[in-house]
Amino acid sequence: MTHLARQICEGLSAAEQQALSRYTAALQPLEIVDVTHTHEGYLVVRTPAPVSEGEASGLYQRTAEVGTDILLETGVYIVLEHS
Repeated sequence: MTHLARQICEGLSAAEQQALSRYTAALQPLEIVDVTHTHEGYLVVRTPAPVSEGEASGLYQRTAEVGTDILLETGVYIVLEHS
């Protein structure tokens, strides 16, 4: 686990950590730049912008499916942003 990943997980509940782990697997090959916790309880995952339109389309499809499953199974809501 990277230093950034350890820092990110420190302030998260066990359910949020598991949800984030599943979500980051769907983001591959993009790396996470930052994760923040909103006042509303959402996790905001920030990544670099996808390089191509095709990469973006595939990324959005994967994260939408995984994000929906995570929300339904755990109640953890994850938002994707690009830096």
